[in-house]
Amino acid sequence: MPSTTLRPVNPFKSTICPSPRTFRIGIAPESTDPNNGDYYTSIRALGVLFRAVQLGDPEPDPIEEALNQEGFIRNVLQVKVFDILKNSGLQLLDSNFFRQLFARFSYELKYQCATHSLVQGPNSRLNEEEVVIGTILCKSTTANESRKRRNLMERLAKQSQNLVEQIKWEILGDRSFLSPEEQLARAWTCLDVAWEVARANKFGKNSFTLVALTSVLDALQEIETQSRTG
Repeated sequence: MPSTTLRPVNPFKSTICPSPRTFRIGIAPESTDPNNGDYYTSIRALGVLFRAVQLGDPEPDPIEEALNQEGFIRNVLQVKVFDILKNSGLQLLDSNFFRQLFARFSYELKYQCATHSLVQGPNSRLNEEEVVIGTILCKSTTANESRKRRNLMERLAKQSQNLVEQIKWEILGDRSFLSPEEQLARAWTCLDVAWEVARANKFGKNSFTLVALTSVLDALQEIETQSRTG
């Protein structure tokens, strides 16, 4: 029987802890009370900069959050608009006309959504956004559908542009008879109605609000242009 050589075993090898090491505070665990004996405060530039960073609760971008909010637009534009109207001796108009205008716009929008869909059916129609930008998101699967889709998109683009231009003209009124300040009063009244229907979540609210807001901005730009030219 072959002999076996036994090596001496150090009984303390498995129980001796490694020598303690210290680490920069920058790699300390995310703890409210880290073990300060294991970490030290670095005096290097990177450590100083690291400690200068103040972390708080993440906040949403105020611009991105408020762009689609009525309050943001009011805060930006309302004071300027009301000052112009006050200096011109003008007031906002009766809103019934613009409520009727929205009802007609919503009806025309629904008609275009229903008549420009690739698939005809009671529950098949385009989205409001598709009509406004004049496109059809539904993909065609055959050559015939591809040609039909192109034809529908061309017709949709023309009809939606005509609809927006007509509504915008009725918001601002006839430029040959109305001053830019009077057009601004009409446009802001319409924008108030647009926010009203938006809060009621009625179909066509987004595009109607966009048309009304564009009308306000156009009137403001015309007023500013006239003030610069004297």
